[in-house]
Amino acid sequence: MRKAGREKGWILLLLIVVGGLLGTGLGDALGVWLPVLARPYEANLHVRELNLAGMATLQLGIAFRFNLVTMIGVVMGLFAYWRM
Repeated sequence: MRKAGREKGWILLLLIVVGGLLGTGLGDALGVWLPVLARPYEANLHVRELNLAGMATLQLGIAFRFNLVTMIGVVMGLFAYWRM
């Protein structure tokens, strides 16, 4: 029974990623005619530099760029999961 729960989690993640990728591609393609669809929005988390006792330096960060149609694609992926 636990295995079925894990498989559903992977399906949810897959649908969200596929919806986001399709939305990004569609937003970039339609952005030629409607520039508001291709306008990028960013969410960043950066730890610029972490000095580890003078021995090493570590830099961490993650950045997400998405447009309006990307968010619509993610919502459609969630909707598809709930309809399953």
